Amino acid sequence: MGASDPALTHPQASADARAGSRQDAPRLSVVLPAYNESANLPLLLEELARALPVLAERWELLVVDDGSRDNTPAVMQGLLHIYPGRLRYLRL
Repeated sequence: MGASDPALTHPQASADARAGSRQDAPRLSVVLPAYNESANLPLLLEELARALPVLAERWELLVVDDGSRDNTPAVMQGLLHIYPGRLRYLRL
């Protein structure tokens, strides 16, 4: 943020920015631990992507990879393009 950022000079602008980000935030987050799950992730994410809209309009999937030694990172990179804005991937 620079000195010209309205959030720095106008407290209401800052409050409005925070409220806007809360409105866009997912109402439901599903955290999936993954370790060597490259074969299972595509189908699991597909099934969750069909089921979650029934539970919440705004949802996200967060896959946490605990150091997989298989093809999980490459599979996840491909899946990120299929579920833009819905899928996040963290690799430990």
